[in-house]
Amino acid sequence: MYPSYPTWPAPPVPATRPGRGLRIALAVLIPLVLLCGATDGALFLAGHGAANAAFVDGDDGLAGALERRAAAVVKHDETAFLAGVDTADQRFVARQKVEFQNLVALGLASFTLTLTRAHDYEVKDQTLTQRYPAGLRRLGVTVKFAVPGVDPEPDAEPWIPTYAQVNGKWLLVAEEGAGAGSTFPFGVGGQPWEARPIVVVKTTHVVAVISKEDQEIATHLLDLAEHGMVAAAKVRPEGWPGKVLLTAVSDQKVFDSYFEGSKDKLAR
Repeated sequence: MYPSYPTWPAPPVPATRPGRGLRIALAVLIPLVLLCGATDGALFLAGHGAANAAFVDGDDGLAGALERRAAAVVKHDETAFLAGVDTADQRFVARQKVEFQNLVALGLASFTLTLTRAHDYEVKDQTLTQRYPAGLRRLGVTVKFAVPGVDPEPDAEPWIPTYAQVNGKWLLVAEEGAGAGSTFPFGVGGQPWEARPIVVVKTTHVVAVISKEDQEIATHLLDLAEHGMVAAAKVRPEGWPGKVLLTAVSDQKVFDSYFEGSKDKLAR
């Protein structure tokens, strides 16, 4: 949905009521959007379309690191995935392990990482610059992925990782999340695999991503979404796939990422 990087709006003031407030907002908004026939551009409802991204500038070592990470996701190889992450910060390693498990849970039909901006983002984190004097690079990467049953063609989203030279290899040491700054692409930090642990459940017209800790709301949300999809099909029978990816996670940073440009839509 966002394969190129124009000038992005400033991030909103962080929301103050995660968790239950988020779930209530989702429950209210899902049927409204579905009844209007909308199929993309929201946290809870992301229909996908074709998008292309070109490799415009970069480094073979960094491109290779991205290719290995993507291959590990496709092969469900956790060892290979974590081999591309530096072990200096064990909390970051733990988050990456959850991210891998979330990616596997989605059962993606395809997943690629393309280096699109290799030099434009300055690393200002003094902890990182002191820890990795051999070299740091904050990259612009295009993630292309397809959710089975939803995406006829891969969707494209931005990812801003930071890689460091460690013993002669490029290893992942950080990644930007939602609200990281106005210089980053809209949607950074908002992908469903970037949340806390998730479960994926499906119905005829919906693939739903829900926080593992909140599995009890799955039946209710799927029922809302299914009724909305049936209603939407009556007023818009053609021109869209008729299936959606619904993301309902109790992770405020993911929620904020999808509504960075619309402060009035943030649950508070």
